[in-house]
Amino acid sequence: MATVTKRKRIYVDRHVQGGIVLRLVGLWVASIVLATMLWFVLQFFANPTEGFEYYLENTRMHVVPLVMAFAVTMPIAILQLLKFTHRFAGPVVRLRRMMRELADGQQVPTLKFRDGDYWLDLADEFNRIATTITELRARVDQLEGRPNASFATEEEMAGV
Repeated sequence: MATVTKRKRIYVDRHVQGGIVLRLVGLWVASIVLATMLWFVLQFFANPTEGFEYYLENTRMHVVPLVMAFAVTMPIAILQLLKFTHRFAGPVVRLRRMMRELADGQQVPTLKFRDGDYWLDLADEFNRIATTITELRARVDQLEGRPNASFATEEEMAGV
């Protein structure tokens, strides 16, 4: 049975994880713009007799520290989001790699995902398929009289 190692990278799928992070950053920017505009409008209605400079300075005085606080916390939020998304992107990346290896005729070890990962049932289903394909390839080799050097039986894969 394959051993499960600790994660070395948290950013493993540019399309999935990158897309999620870009959406987070986009929502963050939109929220800051909306909050600033709302603050500005509320200040205007609270003090309608003041000039534009007053509203601008008052908004700058209250909103800039808030934006700075968000800017400091955004990298932390992105890191946490990447760690979370790795729990479902990482298993799919590994599954995809092992499917390629199996399709290329290579012998693949038993697939096991890490504790806390999503898609644990996919590993079990993949292992069933890999075992069946390995057995079928071995039977074909036997029927065609070829040596069965490249494929292991189910017992050999399980380490029996």
